[in-house]
Amino acid sequence: FDVSVVLSHGVYALTATSTDFVQSTNFASQGTAFSLNVQPKAPTISAAVGTAVNGGTIQVSGVTNGTSVPNGVITLYENGNVVGTGTVTGNSFTATTAATFADGVHSLTAIVTDASGVDSQLSGAFNVNVLPNKPVISQVTATGPQAITVQGTGGESGYIVKIFIDGSATAAATAPEAAKPVDT
Repeated sequence: FDVSVVLSHGVYALTATSTDFVQSTNFASQGTAFSLNVQPKAPTISAAVGTAVNGGTIQVSGVTNGTSVPNGVITLYENGNVVGTGTVTGNSFTATTAATFADGVHSLTAIVTDASGVDSQLSGAFNVNVLPNKPVISQVTATGPQAITVQGTGGESGYIVKIFIDGSATAAATAPEAAKPVDT
């Protein structure tokens, strides 16, 4: 006999019986059971959790596609390098990077590994935009009857830090240079 069956991810024990023309069925076969571990489908990274900031880690969430991968482990990659892990709960996962990231766009991919150690295919890319650090105003000094000097930290070298007064851009500086008036 030759029978084809489509199976989703999982471990299966297979046995066989045969039925004759008058519907008499023999007992299940013995000693022919075996296990089949099917490769899980690639996971999908669907969202960044929270806001990724320069020098920090990235947390993402997503789903495993097809059948759940109980006790599965998610491995995150950037440019082929492992950057973090997470765990599967039901058909979803949350994973956090161990690596820290500079600001800019970072493309992450993932695989899911089942409890038997079988890896899925690599997921499609998910882009995360890591924001620059927030500037911190540390001192405001009156320098004249209608003038102030603002000092602070943050904003990496070469970045533009803008000072807003009542919602309007008033001055800007290229870190770590001194502030200059903004054309409005």
